Amino acid sequence: MFSRYVRLQIIILLAALTLAGCGYVFQLPAPPSSYVPPTKTPSPAGKFCMEKGGSLEARQYPDFTWYEICVFADGSECEVDAFSKNTCQPGQQAEVHPIPPDMLITLERSVCMTPCPVYRISIDAQGNVAYEGISSVKVDGIQHSKISQDDVWRLLEAFRKARYFQKFNSYTRMGTTCGTNIYTSLTINGRTKRIKRYTGSPAPPDLEELELLIDEVTNSAQWTE
Repeated sequence: MFSRYVRLQIIILLAALTLAGCGYVFQLPAPPSSYVPPTKTPSPAGKFCMEKGGSLEARQYPDFTWYEICVFADGSECEVDAFSKNTCQPGQQAEVHPIPPDMLITLERSVCMTPCPVYRISIDAQGNVAYEGISSVKVDGIQHSKISQDDVWRLLEAFRKARYFQKFNSYTRMGTTCGTNIYTSLTINGRTKRIKRYTGSPAPPDLEELELLIDEVTNSAQWTE
């Protein structure tokens, strides 16, 4: 007997083969990680949290890896390593948003048959925004700005809720030339996922919502419109 996941992948593969005859191109996503918090023994910093009266919580990044948070009686939080090193104390922060240092988000809008903005945007873990205007934009070349850590986390939460790492790598339709390719990517905890979406092709709505959110949070309109 096939497992439930194997049966699901077979169904997806058959659907992909059927749609391929209609000009659709799909790539199977990586197998999903568990959404159940790990039951392994807490880290030394996690044990320290509990010894000091805090409650230990496991939370998830968009790539499905877990991190530990120490929640205190007043509702404030500390990342367990920061609490154990005395760089975060109860009452200092109501909610903790630990952002991995290698995090990088990118958005690229490519050329199309009609004039459309062509540009690239990247956001790093510190909130540094790099924009490169290529054509049909108000500002050509390189520009820089900065967004808050809350805005960086807002983007990461959107990627997580969209289950970005479980999506197909490509949503494209062959045989049409009126649209444009839009590329997004997320690097986090040593993993990188990149998705290509051709406008007009069937794709999950939250993928386009992610693209628009990146534009909104970085205020790309200041350079493109």
